[in-house]
Amino acid sequence: HVAPPRSAARPRPLPRRMAALRLGRSLWRTRPQAAAAGSGRPAPLDFVAAAQKVGALERLERKPWVMLGDVREGLEVALGLATDELLIALAHWLESAVGEPAAVGLAHSSGNIYLGPSLDFGSRRLGPEQTLVANLYSHGEMGLDAVAAYVPPAREEAELLREVATYKRMRWLDANLVCVRPDGGLHGEVQQREPGSMIRAAKPRLLKKYPLVSEALAPADVAAAAMSGLEVEHGSCFQHASYKYLELEGSGMDEWQVSLARNSATRSYCPPVAADDGGPVGCAVLTGANSLYAGFSIRTRSGLGSLSPLQSALVSLGANGADAADILKVVWTGAETQATSELRQADEALLRTLAPQSVFTVVQPTSE
Repeated sequence: HVAPPRSAARPRPLPRRMAALRLGRSLWRTRPQAAAAGSGRPAPLDFVAAAQKVGALERLERKPWVMLGDVREGLEVALGLATDELLIALAHWLESAVGEPAAVGLAHSSGNIYLGPSLDFGSRRLGPEQTLVANLYSHGEMGLDAVAAYVPPAREEAELLREVATYKRMRWLDANLVCVRPDGGLHGEVQQREPGSMIRAAKPRLLKKYPLVSEALAPADVAAAAMSGLEVEHGSCFQHASYKYLELEGSGMDEWQVSLARNSATRSYCPPVAADDGGPVGCAVLTGANSLYAGFSIRTRSGLGSLSPLQSALVSLGANGADAADILKVVWTGAETQATSELRQADEALLRTLAPQSVFTVVQPTSE
């Protein structure tokens, strides 16, 4: 996400099918709702009050689907929770807040937490884990250590998680285990962090008591993976060679957008067995706030659960509290093959649904 100075204009309303993407700052103004009668679930913790107490609310309103390690640590102290308990409580709160299936993930190494609400684009939908993976990818993380949600990943989401480099040790935290103290209150004194002080990493031993994601999948999905030989495979996504920082080239927004689209294609992930699907593709989205968002593709061996460039760019918009209806222009790039052409047409059709007045432009993969 490349962000020149933002406009102060209020976002325009989105169609109902895009409700998850218009959450933005309103997500962190959501108060706990009473649990539905007979659901057996407790009322969620008041994470808005907790974020306010630790001085993180403004940051979370700016980037509503991203919780950096220092915020995680502050909430653990304020709520008296260990990292695994915090993940479960957050998954419970997020699903209650958005009214749709949702997942929460713990990033590998950094200890940052990412939120993954399911996104309904009308004819195309992203499951919670697809949103979660795209969110981590757009923020340069190195893998995913744990996923917390109420329901294990469906087949498509499982195929995508298998491509993550840390899949073999990725843990599944069942949000049905949520246990909220009767007082539901805040605990501990919040201490001001000294500049440059070290953020405590999440303790790996806390996660070892939970099953692996591979062990939590539905039997039918495990059987389907076994038949295709995928149950013993995992990818290198987040740690593949092309996943690195690339400088933008050019002068002016038009050239920067083209450069970002090409960089996004270069950084995209494609497992070796899917390399004949047309090569890397990517896009760059320009909004009315004069901000650029990268759109990359993440492909899977089976093709199920893959993410297109525009889908991943939309996740980046949501993670930054932006509005899909504010998209002005999309620059899309990729080699000209049948598979690439079909993917490009699907992304263009999706854009027409979300931002009918926007411009969709195709450029060559390289400037040569």
